[in-house]
Amino acid sequence: MRRPTSGFTLIELVLVVAIFLVVTLLGFGMTRDTMPRYRARKGAIQFAGHLSLCRMIAIETNKECRILMSDFDASPASLSAGNEGKYYIQIGNKDLNSDEFSTLPTDNINEHGTWDIATGSENFLRRVSILEWDTISGPTEAGSNSIVFSPRGFLTNPAGDFSGGYITISFVNKIAYSKGVSDIFNVQIARTGMTRVENALMNDPFASGAPGTDATSSGE
Repeated sequence: MRRPTSGFTLIELVLVVAIFLVVTLLGFGMTRDTMPRYRARKGAIQFAGHLSLCRMIAIETNKECRILMSDFDASPASLSAGNEGKYYIQIGNKDLNSDEFSTLPTDNINEHGTWDIATGSENFLRRVSILEWDTISGPTEAGSNSIVFSPRGFLTNPAGDFSGGYITISFVNKIAYSKGVSDIFNVQIARTGMTRVENALMNDPFASGAPGTDATSSGE
């Protein structure tokens, strides 16, 4: 007797292909929504790391180090507008009241000092921007938009730069923001120089540091 041949019917093959397409589309949708959130988190943690690097440079070189905030996204809810966000890591010429700052790398410090996450830049983060920050007047000599670390590891910014004990720089997921969802990762810097990253939706810190100090407390 002949054994019946095994195989798949046309209907079974069509069903398998249909299921595969559905799973693929679901996976694509999840990835499309998840990736900007991942990149926003990455940008925030990277910025927190640069703050820690600047603090370490100030301590080790006995000279001030600053993060100079440059560009922010004026239209974070618009997907037609490119993403924006830029800052510099710079070392001062004095241990206090520096009047000149040099962007890394320098002769003694071989670290990349210009970070731009905008479209077309080397550090591009697709659909991620830095939001406009609150007023950062900075120490008098360093000027506005300067987050300055002293050789003791403290911030030398005036009390008015701290809101709730922190200076806050925010990285936004533009995809979510365009839909009215505030998926924002806040990097908070305390006067002590410690940083932490918090997500506005989850209220769950991905990185933690010392709690914020009172805005009127002394930095020294």
